[in-house]
Amino acid sequence: MNAGAEYSCAILKKLVEPSDGAREKRSTTEFLPFSGEWPGLEEGDMWARGWHFHVPRSMADALDIVLTTFSRTETVLDDRGSPVPVRDEQGRPILKNGKMQYKKNTFYEAKWTQGTAFRFSEGMLFYDTFIPPGEKWEVSMRRINKAIRIVEAQPAEPARKDSPRKPGLVRYQMYLPDQERVRLKPAEEMSTSQDGFIHLLITGEKCQ
Repeated sequence: MNAGAEYSCAILKKLVEPSDGAREKRSTTEFLPFSGEWPGLEEGDMWARGWHFHVPRSMADALDIVLTTFSRTETVLDDRGSPVPVRDEQGRPILKNGKMQYKKNTFYEAKWTQGTAFRFSEGMLFYDTFIPPGEKWEVSMRRINKAIRIVEAQPAEPARKDSPRKPGLVRYQMYLPDQERVRLKPAEEMSTSQDGFIHLLITGEKCQ
């Protein structure tokens, strides 16, 4: 297994480890198809590098890589660095349960995050090689050694408070080239979890 695949498998294992009933925390620093800080969806050669099957960037959502909004609230300070109280129309400080209320500002920031609600769906098709748009099929068939198509799927559900994670389901059809390399022939049909399907995409092997 190459370094890129090893990294992705390690991150997958870490992401789906049991969380003892705690709610899932989305990662902002570790992503399945990319080592390091998330660069967004711009073109580049590091995406899913080393994976056995070609997984385009359009599959980010299926990998549960989404933009997540984070917020932080800060107390407003005056020129002397003291909290600014909230006042009523008469200029009197507002109290709540006997406590002074202070002005606050809330700031929002969107970041790419990695979760475990994997949602590969029926009809998705993957080849073990990149096929450029517009390439003739007979040319592509010279390189294709394996293809998989999802025929049934149920999304994974992340762990929530007092509710363990559900890994979902993927039933897929394997295809292999015929002897003349003219077409792809259906081979075996198998089932696995969404987690196991990602392992298959990374390594080319069914998760044991």
